[in-house]
Amino acid sequence: MKFYPYSINMQGYQQVTEICPLNGFVAVNPDKIPLALPAGLLDKCIKAVVVGSGDVTNAVYMVNFLRADTGNNAVDQEPLIIAYHSGDTGVDLTAGFIHHGSWEGRTVYPGTGFFQAIEGSGISEYYPYVGVPDKEQGNISELAPDSHKQAFWNGVKIIKAEK
Repeated sequence: MKFYPYSINMQGYQQVTEICPLNGFVAVNPDKIPLALPAGLLDKCIKAVVVGSGDVTNAVYMVNFLRADTGNNAVDQEPLIIAYHSGDTGVDLTAGFIHHGSWEGRTVYPGTGFFQAIEGSGISEYYPYVGVPDKEQGNISELAPDSHKQAFWNGVKIIKAEK
C-alpha cells in the first residue's frame, strides 16, 4: 500500500464537505466531485463513494473512486483521503491517494465479458456495479459493502503515519 500526497486547499475541502455530511456517506457520479483530479482517473471511474467522519475541528473524508480496470476485467477502489484539523495553531489539511491497497474487496472481478456486455447494452449508466453501496446515502454504520469501511480505516492509519 502506497500513499501519494495530493494538494488540497480549504475551498476544495469545503466543497467535499458539502457533498457528504459528517458521519455519513453518499455515492455519486465521479464528475460530481469538485476537485481537480487526474483526467485519466475520472475517465475510468464508475462511481465515487464519499465518507465523512469526525466533527467540525477534526474530520477525515474519503472519496473512494470505483475504477474500471477493463484490461483485467476488474473494478478497483482508489481512495483519496482528506484529514482536517483546526486548532490553536490554525488549520491543517493533509490529503493523498492510496494506491495498491490490500484490504478485502478492494478489487473485485465481475467476470469475463462483463464490461463488454454492459457497455454494449446501453445501460452502463444505470447498472449496479459490484462494489457500489446498496444505498445511495446514509449513516456510516449502514455503509455496505464493508470494503469501503476498510478503505476508510486504512486511509486513517496512513494519514496518522504521515503526521
